[in-house]
Amino acid sequence: VLIQVDASENTAAWGLARQKIVELILLPQARYCAKSRQWYKRYIACMAFQLYMEKSDEKWVQSLINDAIPLVSINASIIAMRCQSQMMMDTVIDLFSRKRRVQQSLYAQIIAVAEPSIVLMISNRLAREKDPYVKAFCYRVLTDLLPASEPQDTIKADLGDDNLDLKLAALTYLTQ
Repeated sequence: VLIQVDASENTAAWGLARQKIVELILLPQARYCAKSRQWYKRYIACMAFQLYMEKSDEKWVQSLINDAIPLVSINASIIAMRCQSQMMMDTVIDLFSRKRRVQQSLYAQIIAVAEPSIVLMISNRLAREKDPYVKAFCYRVLTDLLPASEPQDTIKADLGDDNLDLKLAALTYLTQ
């Protein structure tokens, strides 16, 4: 309903009413649904947090990112991409890098449609990461994002690594 009214109403009165609806109804309900045992309620919480969330709601979104239901997890990850928070980005990278390689490609595309400013967050994670599989996933995401600058020192070190997946991911990134 909020989305439909937002499209048609653009008045100051609606803005005030919308703010009250969000504060008094939407956020409390989203927080309640985020801890539900029913996956559909957790999905509804994701939809609500996509409309609006506060900084204190990041803990709820983080728990939804790690949800066992992929629909909930993916939607919570989309929320995390909008937050522009290194902590949220690290949670998404940790989750997605543990998936199978085919799933990683799908998840990398989800991250790739986010704001270009997340390139710095992914590069920061790549520079400090020790796990070769997480680093390989970061390279896959950066390959889809096509950043303007390359982390040269990290690539040189990763091309000399013993892990074949990491070497291939770094080479693929370089070829882009």
